[in-house]
Amino acid sequence: MAPSVFIFATMAVVVHFLFNGKYGYFRDELYYAACGEHLAWGYVDHAPLVAFASWISRGLFGDSLFALRLLPALSVFPKVWLAGWMAREVGGAKFSQFFAALLVFLAPIYLTFDIFLSMNAFEPVFWMSCAAIVLRILNGGSPRLWLLFGAVAGIGILNKHSMLFFGSGIAIGLLLSSARKQFLRGKSGVR
Repeated sequence: MAPSVFIFATMAVVVHFLFNGKYGYFRDELYYAACGEHLAWGYVDHAPLVAFASWISRGLFGDSLFALRLLPALSVFPKVWLAGWMAREVGGAKFSQFFAALLVFLAPIYLTFDIFLSMNAFEPVFWMSCAAIVLRILNGGSPRLWLLFGAVAGIGILNKHSMLFFGSGIAIGLLLSSARKQFLRGKSGVR
């Protein structure tokens, strides 16, 4: 992996640390913080992980704005790193890895979502992790990685229910491609 990928991932976290306390609370953050005081397996309008993230960060680091936004700021690291890793996984050389990491680092959607506490800060981490696992499997990785895919997707559903759409898209994409043989591995031992 190109060293620039790690550098960009680290720089992205630093940028978020520098700017995540420069304005007041976003109204949804206060709601998630309140939900974090009453943990449950689900809420009327969102999955439980964001409330748990609020509970963890406030419990460990206090009630500051920085503490509430710590985990979203940290979520940018795996996004940038996974972008570079996936570029490498599809055959990209160091420049491709650098460019993929740079584009995710500078993507306006992540610069926005990763600066306040919401499910949207964590959702791309789960999607990108699952996509990276599928790429690794399709490039000759162990079929046991499907268990990791299931675990990541399961936690992703606890973050936001849209993970079901992503999982459905992966399944349909595999079925409509030559990768459909992945569905036969467990039953017939096809490799």
